Amino acid sequence: MGSSNMDYCGSGFWVRDYQAEVWLYLLAQEAKAVVDAPAWLAHARKDWEIQAAAGFMGCISSCLDKHLGSDPDRVALAVHLSEHVVQRLLTWAPAIPKDLVNSFGT
Repeated sequence: MGSSNMDYCGSGFWVRDYQAEVWLYLLAQEAKAVVDAPAWLAHARKDWEIQAAAGFMGCISSCLDKHLGSDPDRVALAVHLSEHVVQRLLTWAPAIPKDLVNSFGT
């Protein structure tokens, strides 16, 4: 199994690629649901969808530096969307439904 570093502002953590792909896929889905989304979020969503489906071992990127930079409003929105992702994952515990996983496109 490949692992990728989810880097942001010079810090980060290592994560298994399949976990990064699920997070980025669900993050993109949350971003898609934002009404009147700013242009940067639309670009981030496209990158997250590509990264979630790329399937390259050890080369997955969340592109956080590119899309969030140090803008506190962007960071706050990304955290908010990530919290929604966590809540969705918790409702599926102990496993994501297979039909949903099969729709991810990875």
